[in-house]
Amino acid sequence: MSPMHRGSLALSIAFSMLLSPALAGVAAEPPAAPDSRAVIVIREHELEGRAWQLMKDIQAHWMKDEYRPLLRKHRLRMRCSSCEYVYLDVQLTIDAEGRVTAHEVVRENRCGKPFTAAMRKDFLRSYLALTFPPELRNLVLEARLGTGLSC
Repeated sequence: MSPMHRGSLALSIAFSMLLSPALAGVAAEPPAAPDSRAVIVIREHELEGRAWQLMKDIQAHWMKDEYRPLLRKHRLRMRCSSCEYVYLDVQLTIDAEGRVTAHEVVRENRCGKPFTAAMRKDFLRSYLALTFPPELRNLVLEARLGTGLSC
């Protein structure tokens, strides 16, 4: 092959690689940068120090004052033989003022069944009305409202 043909062949290969990067094993676009708006969800047991203690206090108050009455209101009796769990796992988006601006139910268990809409509303009512302390602001917090029996 003449030097002119070799140069032409090399140019042709290089040109085809530029036109079809997928064939050359190179991504057509650079990888996307991580989204700086990506939400980091903090589970209540991952909190530390004062934030953990404050959330523990909020949960203890809710369990003592609201959980049992809610079980009675919705005619639920927790027993190892028929109803081991009644809980709602929810992600609460808490703003700078300590208000819940959004929430998303992640898991629910009402004796092995989904919650009713009324029960979900009752379980969330006090959390949605609560003003969270400064240590629990500007975050998405995943909390378990309710519990299970250790059978």
